[in-house]
Amino acid sequence: MRIDANSDVPDPISARTTRARHQAAEMRNEIESKIPELQRALENVPVVRPEKVAAAKALVQDPSYPGEETLGKVAGLLAQHMKPEE
Repeated sequence: MRIDANSDVPDPISARTTRARHQAAEMRNEIESKIPELQRALENVPVVRPEKVAAAKALVQDPSYPGEETLGKVAGLLAQHMKPEE
C-alpha cells in the first residue's frame, strides 16, 4: 500500500505563520521608517516652557495667592480625609 502526502494541499499552519511574519515585517518597516521623524520632533520639544515658569514665579511672589477661599476648601478636603490614629 502506498500513501501520498497530498503535497499539492497547502499547510494551513505554515501559511498562517508565513502571513504573520510578513505582517510583522511590514509593521516593523513602517515603524522604523518613522523613527527619524519622531527623533526630530523630540529634539524640537522645549525642555522648559518659559511662560509657565514666569507665571509660577509670579504666583509664588504674590502674598494673596492662593486666596482664603481656596485655602478653606483645601483645609476642608484634608479634614474630611483624615483618619484618626489607631
